[in-house]
Amino acid sequence: MGSNPIIHTPLLFNQMETTETQKQSLLEIWNSDKGVENRWGTSYQQRRQLESKLQILLEYEVAEKLHYWGGKEEAEALLTEYRSNFDWDTEYSLDIEWEVEPQTATQSLEISVEEIKEYLNGEKEPECPSYSEVEESVSGGYDLSGYNTLNVRANITNFRPKQKQQYCVALVIESEEEVASITEHLTNLADISLIIQKLEVVSITPNA
Repeated sequence: MGSNPIIHTPLLFNQMETTETQKQSLLEIWNSDKGVENRWGTSYQQRRQLESKLQILLEYEVAEKLHYWGGKEEAEALLTEYRSNFDWDTEYSLDIEWEVEPQTATQSLEISVEEIKEYLNGEKEPECPSYSEVEESVSGGYDLSGYNTLNVRANITNFRPKQKQQYCVALVIESEEEVASITEHLTNLADISLIIQKLEVVSITPNA
């Protein structure tokens, strides 16, 4: 009886494809996908690809297999970009493929990330289920051997760009300088120009 903690999630995007995609930011890719109309509605292929990549990255992250992406640093940077620009909801599960003489059956455990890691690290050993618990997924055979393979699954829903907040700030100053000079000073104030989308100087001097 034993377990194999190697993750067999298929790598759907190779390193070359990832490099090509990164010529644009993830948010630019999302915004550039205008969708294609078909008889079922609007299809957003690039947005679906972004979601699929994220799902695989999250599975690798929990399984501590980010280096499978083609480089751990590249994968971590990509996850950081996702988390900076998008929000989503995630449910994790652990699929356990049990060997059934002569084929396999799959048991899916909806458990926390912490529990998943305990199984992957060998701190917990999966208990061999009864045949009745997995019979719907049995591809052949009747006898469970006890040998298993662990696979992390991440299910992403409600994937969307982060909602940016907008604020209006009123600042009253007194100056003898021209409007252009005042504007220049304001945009240099604590690098505030990095977040200002529109800057307008309006006189509130009486009778001006």
